[in-house]
Amino acid sequence: VGLIDSERTFFLKGIDTFIEVAENLPEYKFMVIGVSKNLPAHLLKSYPQNLKWVEPVNHEKLEVYYKKAKIYCQFSRSESFGVAVAEAMSFGCIPVVTNVGGLPEIVGNFGIVSKRDVSKISDSIKKAIKNEFQTVLKSDLELALKPFLFSKRKKRLLKIVHRLI
Repeated sequence: VGLIDSERTFFLKGIDTFIEVAENLPEYKFMVIGVSKNLPAHLLKSYPQNLKWVEPVNHEKLEVYYKKAKIYCQFSRSESFGVAVAEAMSFGCIPVVTNVGGLPEIVGNFGIVSKRDVSKISDSIKKAIKNEFQTVLKSDLELALKPFLFSKRKKRLLKIVHRLI
């Protein structure tokens, strides 16, 4: 999930890695949500049959996709926080992410963090689908996301502002 509207964001969000993983796991369905019509066509010319491109959607429609998904993958090359990962987790998706920026912190013990290695990522997805690494309850995922709730972040930010005043 993201706004994939340029060659830069295509590679920054790791969509090329996502395509390779989908090729490596033809028995599973993959979807990239947020692919803009402005994306250069040469980036989308060769991809596996099990991968679907979806144009940007509003938040209500995005929730429908999250609720249908079992796993959420994010293979970014650079990521400060990863809002989409947190959103997906809040809908019960098991996250499989790369070891970049804030992604490991968000995922914690409730998902799989992998290096950018298509074989290792593919194995992680298989494990997540089979629930071999752990059984994750929605309440566990909500607990993992608790430090990132708006109310908690607002309180911390206000403390900082008051100290500076």
